[in-house]
Amino acid sequence: MHFINKAWSIQKVVDERAVIDEKPPYQRGPVWTLPQQQLLIDSIINRFDIPKIYLRHMDGTGAFAYEVADGQQRLNAIWEFVGGNYPLAMVQRHDSSWHGKTYDELRSNQKRHILSYKLVVATVHGATNDDVRELFARLQKGERLTPPELRNSMASAVGDVIRAMALTHPVFADSPFPTARYKRDDLLAHLFALELYAGTRDLKAPDLARMYTDYAKTLDQQYVARVNAHLAILAKVQASVPGGIRTKWGFCDLYWLVSKNSGNLPAPGVLADKFVKFERKRLRHSREPSKLIDASNPNPNQTLYDYIMAFSVGGALKENLATRYRVLKQELL
Repeated sequence: MHFINKAWSIQKVVDERAVIDEKPPYQRGPVWTLPQQQLLIDSIINRFDIPKIYLRHMDGTGAFAYEVADGQQRLNAIWEFVGGNYPLAMVQRHDSSWHGKTYDELRSNQKRHILSYKLVVATVHGATNDDVRELFARLQKGERLTPPELRNSMASAVGDVIRAMALTHPVFADSPFPTARYKRDDLLAHLFALELYAGTRDLKAPDLARMYTDYAKTLDQQYVARVNAHLAILAKVQASVPGGIRTKWGFCDLYWLVSKNSGNLPAPGVLADKFVKFERKRLRHSREPSKLIDASNPNPNQTLYDYIMAFSVGGALKENLATRYRVLKQELL
């Protein structure tokens, strides 16, 4: 793997858009807010320096000439502005003729001012997929990527399976969990960790990252089959009450209940109804759970108290996962 640094004008960045794959698998998709995009264009107008952009040269393979290795948000901000999709804010250190204008509303000389700006583009040659994933991960260490985004940059057999399932599995058809920032990937990573380690490990971010490393090369298909089979049941539960499973721990806890009792479950609709009723009780008492075990309570409920505490404090700890499983089994089965 080697790098070639060149100065690209904004005009070239715009001209080359059609041959640049802006969404390779390890990228997180557009996440910049409008003010962040506007600030970048403001920096270009004022000739401030912009961090280097890394493009993987595809060497004639695939449909694109380049793949974005780092700089997706900056490139997207440039393309969206020149495409007329958002206006400038109040441009610093320039006259008011720039303020609030879209690209199409700028004068010709103002457009040329933007298009002539040059930034440094490093093209990466001779890189394998693993090389580029490692490059992305290293470049992002100082950025505010979420743990799921950082895990997605890791070359991992279990990660590849999780990514594919997050995009295609029917369980998410009636789900409130978005695809943005790999939230579905995060859910699935929790489920695979439960299966692969049989509930004996915590499910905190470092533990999930270690799973990606443990199963970097291979993943026994029996685990993929198990997760798929149990998710198929969960999909029927979810379809019975669309959007009824609204929290990460609710999703994980119900999955683990299904996984450990797959041969002894009520009908999906019955299980869904019981879970929703239990969730309503949890939410009703979640602000002041201590009242559930207060001496003045004529109907104390230690079980619900245990679940709420294991849900709200240290939810990823294995002992709290075990507590919640015990309570759900008692309440739902």
